[in-house]
Amino acid sequence: MPKQKRSQRLTLRRMAGSGTVLRAGLAGSVVVTLSACGEEPTTEVQAFRSVPQCVESGLFDEEACQTMLQEAMTEHEENAPRYEERAVCEEEFGVNACEYQQERGGYWMPFFTGWVVGSLAGGVIDEVGDAFKKKRGRSYRGNTYFSQPFYRTTANTSPFRTLSGGTLTVDRDGTVRTQARALASTPKSAPKVLTRTTVSRTGGFAGASRFGGGGFGG
Repeated sequence: MPKQKRSQRLTLRRMAGSGTVLRAGLAGSVVVTLSACGEEPTTEVQAFRSVPQCVESGLFDEEACQTMLQEAMTEHEENAPRYEERAVCEEEFGVNACEYQQERGGYWMPFFTGWVVGSLAGGVIDEVGDAFKKKRGRSYRGNTYFSQPFYRTTANTSPFRTLSGGTLTVDRDGTVRTQARALASTPKSAPKVLTRTTVSRTGGFAGASRFGGGGFGG
């Protein structure tokens, strides 16, 4: 992926505050890398909160940025975590960070925060898990890109999470990364409405990464 301006690469670091986003600890300039310890493959991504910010990065034109935003918002509306009570949602995402939806009996969900976008080396993603399906990438200037929403949670470490359960981390040089399988997948179906009991039992969306145990499923 083309390099982003340093001011843009540090978006997550500024949003989270000094020291609250942990660096990935993965080196190398290839699209997808593995740590020496055989950890989950990760990929470099760019994080955006608006179309102007996306355009300013110099990586995508306005039409591409607008398309990515609309796709991410649709994915958010269809698959973002849902909660029975406002208090439980806010415990996961922060005070005044949730909104009420009236459909299907009503539920609370986090506000849309922004989206991440990145490319993957061909053939890297073989399986994405039973509860997820592979995403279809979008071609742009000779590369295939994948994008999806991300959220800021109340987790003490790696508070930024993608919709599919990946964690966003920042390298020492400001490069943002997430798990490759997280970027290339999306839930197969709309999530169940979570109760306090379910969140306590599973760890909820903020409690555990999909790639570190637990999860936000029922």
